[in-house]
Amino acid sequence: MKSYTLKRNSWHYWLAKNGGLWEHNTDICTYIRKVIIGTIKMIAVCIAAGASGAIAVLGTVNLVSALFYGAQINGLGAIVIAVLVTMVLIFFAFVYVEKVQPRLNRKRVEKEPGFVSLAYTKFKDKTCARIRIE
Repeated sequence: MKSYTLKRNSWHYWLAKNGGLWEHNTDICTYIRKVIIGTIKMIAVCIAAGASGAIAVLGTVNLVSALFYGAQINGLGAIVIAVLVTMVLIFFAFVYVEKVQPRLNRKRVEKEPGFVSLAYTKFKDKTCARIRIE
């Protein structure tokens, strides 16, 4: 089957890398799956960042209105707790990326394939084109 070449500076390669792409012996089916996983991760990060930003802005507005006007738009305590929880979640996200994820991405020991693995590999070799990444 024909082999295709993809560039490292493409937008979909960035999504595939964030989806957990391993570059050796890659086919188009795996690549597309990793692009979809990377897209889902990106959407989750954007939602979390937007929610955190909204909470921070609302908390700041509430704090300023409470200090200068003596009135709160909403419960200031809830906003402060939400901001603290968000900061703790961001801290754990950084710990996960720096400590846990490299351990998950280390080289796996390959075992001898069984019948189902061989059948799947044969099917995949016929239907999924190989890709090279430059």
